[in-house]
Amino acid sequence: MKSRMCRGVVVAGLVLTSMVANAATEWSWVLNSAPTGTDLPLPVSVMGYSAANNTTNLIATSGTGLPDMTWYSGGYGICSTSPGDPTCSSPNHALDNNAAYESIALGFGKAVTLDTMKIGWSSTDSDMSVLAYTGSGAPALASSTYGGLLSSGWSLVGQYANVVAGANTSLNTTISSSYWLIAAYNSVFQNEGWTTGNDYVKLYAVAGNTANPPPPGQVSEPAALLLMGTALFGIAGLRRRRQSEN
Repeated sequence: MKSRMCRGVVVAGLVLTSMVANAATEWSWVLNSAPTGTDLPLPVSVMGYSAANNTTNLIATSGTGLPDMTWYSGGYGICSTSPGDPTCSSPNHALDNNAAYESIALGFGKAVTLDTMKIGWSSTDSDMSVLAYTGSGAPALASSTYGGLLSSGWSLVGQYANVVAGANTSLNTTISSSYWLIAAYNSVFQNEGWTTGNDYVKLYAVAGNTANPPPPGQVSEPAALLLMGTALFGIAGLRRRRQSEN
């Protein structure tokens, strides 16, 4: 009985420590402004990517002339001038899958879990794909094709149909990663049978949470008090047991 009680105290302590270590801080980020919340996942980066097809064309990054990622009133859009619309007229300056497959990569300074995404504008259709990097090291998007992402460390978080502009779309995931890729729907990740070539969105914001473990060897004060109370409860139980046995 004594050994069982001791094990109970130890297990309770481990559970409480785990609860504190896995406490999460919620935050939100409109992509062209500073994130709001506490313990923000900084530094952050936003980069646009584009490829003419999924298998033979390497993904190109913004800053090299293709694609040109721009913040509009409804969020980030991408103009892929070749292939695509050389004039970048609406809706082809949105994040889309017409002529070129386009995506936006978000880089965080620590592992985060995205809870929601929000688009500020859509046209015709608004199906989207979301991936997270679960491989080792940092991803090299510009050295890959969209068809090769799932075999090079990226994991499909989900495919999302008819995303509503101005509303938070839940991603329904527990994946934690420093790198996330948000794209106009791409069937190469998982073919849902949806129409491609007509999805146009502008990515406005994301929200998520960041795990905040205490420093090594430390437990926050509330948790320490709870652990102490649990230990004292266990000791008192042992004493009562001894007295009843005498």
